[in-house]
Amino acid sequence: MKVDLTVAGDEEQVGLPPITPPDPAALLCTFDSWVWVQLAAARRYPDHELRGAWESLLAATNAGKIQVALTSGSYLELWNRANQQSRQRVAIAMAELTGYTTIRAVHEVVVEEAIQFIQTRRQGLGLQAAPLARVWMLGTGARHAFASRAGRFRFVESLADTATPEGPEIEAPPELLADFDRASPEWFEWLNLAGVDNAYDVEGIDYRPTHREGDEWVDVQEQLRAFATRPGSEPSLLYRGLVRGRLKDVFGQLGNDAITPRERAEWFTGPNDGVKFITALPVQRVIVELLHAAHRNKSYAFRQHDRVDVHELALTVPYCDVVVPDSHWAHLAHASRVDVEHCTLVVRGLKGFRAWAEGL
Repeated sequence: MKVDLTVAGDEEQVGLPPITPPDPAALLCTFDSWVWVQLAAARRYPDHELRGAWESLLAATNAGKIQVALTSGSYLELWNRANQQSRQRVAIAMAELTGYTTIRAVHEVVVEEAIQFIQTRRQGLGLQAAPLARVWMLGTGARHAFASRAGRFRFVESLADTATPEGPEIEAPPELLADFDRASPEWFEWLNLAGVDNAYDVEGIDYRPTHREGDEWVDVQEQLRAFATRPGSEPSLLYRGLVRGRLKDVFGQLGNDAITPRERAEWFTGPNDGVKFITALPVQRVIVELLHAAHRNKSYAFRQHDRVDVHELALTVPYCDVVVPDSHWAHLAHASRVDVEHCTLVVRGLKGFRAWAEGL
């Protein structure tokens, strides 16, 4: 199968990129969507300002020096691009550089961190989750990134609209799963990453759920800010409000029977115990610290895509060596010192990325 990347007479057709096994021993790197857009252009045009960076990244990958990985957010953000050819051009760069290596689904990481904390606490070994092994974190393709046999595809009874919420999640159609299983691995991965022609014209498919979910998330942040900054409120109310939200999320995924009633009574005697629990979990701690830093700038207006940016950083800063995020959140990662805490290089901006990549 060939992918047609021809633009305005500039002809290019390429085969589907091969799948390569993850290299957990290499320097693990992840890039925000803006980086991939720039790298896609650099891959295509020899005179692009990041051409040297692209070639350096390819050489370092082939030498086993770095392992660039995708996350679920990489897939979600790419499908926000309505133009199919634009998505394909970015997807080709992603696939060629990563070999479809992905980081484990964030909800699986959230659950595993909490389980590790609970087990450590029960053994009397302190209040810290054991670090998750990189060989467990890394895998191949959309099934690993979304923890689903269907890859990035989710199935619900009804799509959300301006008047009604999304319907309950349902099982994927067995015949579709069978088709996925029969397909070549390269085709399945390409379908999940780049989508198909005219996909936006297909009825019953929501290709941009991150827009709706991002808007809902912004509303939550603004409500929390308004509540925590009322006249006479304690300065710690904002931080505790963020922690409370994370507790609800963790136990919503973990299940209320994850700890016994006796453990709940003994471990959570007051607000400080909730703070200790959440800040012992790497992903949750990064979310809280980043949002706290953002909320402290009272003039900052949250944006719908901030939701994905925050969760991407929370997943990657604790478990990657190099992260290149949105510049605003890179600044907050430095300001909150979560990069220092996890010994992770957080690269900021085009100039910083180019210098890092060309220096490999």
